[in-house]
Amino acid sequence: PEKPGAFRDFVHTATGDASSSSSLSVTEFKYRYSAGANANILWSAGVKDRSEVTDVIARLQVAGMPTMDISGMESARIHLRHLVGGRARSYMGEIPNERIYQVQFPERPGALRRFLDALSTEWNVTLFHYRNTGNRESYVMLGLQVPPEQAKAFRKVTKILQDEFTFEELDGEERQVFNMFIQ
Repeated sequence: PEKPGAFRDFVHTATGDASSSSSLSVTEFKYRYSAGANANILWSAGVKDRSEVTDVIARLQVAGMPTMDISGMESARIHLRHLVGGRARSYMGEIPNERIYQVQFPERPGALRRFLDALSTEWNVTLFHYRNTGNRESYVMLGLQVPPEQAKAFRKVTKILQDEFTFEELDGEERQVFNMFIQ
C-alpha cells in the first residue's frame, strides 16, 4: 500500500529474517510514488533456487502485498527495469489508442531511419526504448498511437518491414505489468 512505513514493511517481508542465512539479498529495486492506494515496485533478488522465489511470493501475499514473478518475461528483463518511474501523462489518463510493441531491430547504419520512414506521420511514437548491445540485433520497446481506423494500414507497414523488423505486441499479463509502471 501507499502509506508511510510501507516501504520498510515490504523490504522486511520480502527479504525475510535478517539474522537468518536464508535472508534474500536485493539486487535491484525500482519504485516511484504514485497517487492512489497501491504502490508498484520492481525489484530483484539473488536466489539459490526456485523454492526461494515461491517462499518470498507467499510471504508477500500473506502480508497483503500482491506480488507476481516476472523474471521469465524477456521484455521486462530488457526494457521495463529501465522505464520504471517514467509514466506517460495524458490529460485523459491512458494514452488513447496506444499500442506497445517489442520490435526486433537490426543494429546497422540506416535501420532506424528506414524504420521511422515506413511509419505514417499520423501515428504518434509515444515510447521508444533502445539500448545498443553490440549484437546483430537488439530489441526496441515501441509505443505507438494507431487509431482503430488505421489498424489495417499499420498491419500493412509491419508486413513491409517484416524482413528486417519483427513486431510483437505486448498484451495480456505482459501489458498489464507494463501498464503498472508506464501508464
